[in-house]
Amino acid sequence: MSDVQQGPDWWLASDGKWYPQTSKADYRPPSPPQPPAPPSPPAPPPVGWQVQQPQDWPGYAADFVKPAGVSTTFSGWLQAAFWLSAAFYAALAFASIAAVSGIGSLTGSASQYKAWADANNTLYGFRVAGIYLSIPVLVLLVIWCFQTHKAASSLEPGERRWSRGWAIGGWFIPVAGYVIPLQVFLETERIATAQRWNGRVNADWHRTGSVERSGWGWWCLYFLSVALIFFGLSLSNLANASVEQARAGYIVTFIGSTVGCLSCLAAISYFRMLTERLSPAGLANRA
Repeated sequence: MSDVQQGPDWWLASDGKWYPQTSKADYRPPSPPQPPAPPSPPAPPPVGWQVQQPQDWPGYAADFVKPAGVSTTFSGWLQAAFWLSAAFYAALAFASIAAVSGIGSLTGSASQYKAWADANNTLYGFRVAGIYLSIPVLVLLVIWCFQTHKAASSLEPGERRWSRGWAIGGWFIPVAGYVIPLQVFLETERIATAQRWNGRVNADWHRTGSVERSGWGWWCLYFLSVALIFFGLSLSNLANASVEQARAGYIVTFIGSTVGCLSCLAAISYFRMLTERLSPAGLANRA
């Protein structure tokens, strides 16, 4: 108590003294302050997106990063290159038929000889064009092989037999370059088609993943077509080649061109399948 008021909450009693608020008989202490409400949990990340959370951040913080995938635009360019290659093989097949027809009707007249010579020169013009066409197609294939390998790795398959370096370097090893890129493609295909759980492939992706016939079919058909075309053009271009040898060379070139066209169509189907599985939209499919 006090003879003077010590604060705004002091009260004056009948004895003329000032008393604090706590001395009243009906005084009730104020309730303790309520603890702050816990922060609401963050919204779950979109399906198929990776969540990165630095370990030294207090609380929960998420940074949504879109998973890397195969570029559908680049895949479209690759498919367009193989459509162009299919058209090239088709034109080469028609040129081979024209050469067979020209040499079959060759009787010694100047006009018939000129028609056959023009058809023969057209064939070898296609050979030069094929070399120039194969260069950009090879570049696109190497880049696409690297992209698919990288996209498949985002599914966390664990240890792989063919590392990312093989996806590029394997193309340029003599002799082995005919086999290693195919093995990289097939391993990537098994990962892309394997069963997934929560956006990741199962540990047994070697068994659950599948390999379509178009995967190894287009590769084998392509090299078969190259061998047939090379042999056919070489046979018909011998210095002392007879009419029968030249005709046989044209026929073999026609067969090789047909096989090459089928190879391109199978490759286009294969590229579409892998792009659907390994594009950003395909990686977002968690099942």
